[in-house]
Amino acid sequence: MRLSITVEELKLKIKNIRTTYNREASKVAKSKKSGAVEDDVYRPQLIWFSVADRFLKPVIEGRNSKDNMVSLIIIY
Repeated sequence: MRLSITVEELKLKIKNIRTTYNREASKVAKSKKSGAVEDDVYRPQLIWFSVADRFLKPVIEGRNSKDNMVSLIIIY
């Protein structure tokens, strides 16, 4: 299978997907923190969000956890 896309174009596409995913995931998190009942929690309209959530969420959460650990180490 050959793709007619450059490495730079592919990197940009991946960046755009991650940015869009982060934006939508942030909306979900904010609506949950606001105390909204389950029916009022923001639901992304992107058809690919649930697929992206399965593989990006652990990566994003893992990265945030490591950042928090570094902050705690610096404080002490």
